[in-house]
Amino acid sequence: MTIAERQAREAHDRENPWRPMKDVKADGTICELLFNDMAGDFITEGLQYFLDADGSWYRIDPPSRVWIT
Repeated sequence: MTIAERQAREAHDRENPWRPMKDVKADGTICELLFNDMAGDFITEGLQYFLDADGSWYRIDPPSRVWIT
């Protein structure tokens, strides 16, 4: 990642701060998700998601349900 790319990502994160998934409202807002596993955090760059009214997360492209445990 170049310095310019890092600065752009930091600016994006300041404008759109990360919030815990439990704080999200099912209002159809398109989101980026930051996943965390045993290896640490990883960003799903370019993938967008939304939370359905039933409490399930869905990926937009390619469309599929996201199984979060």
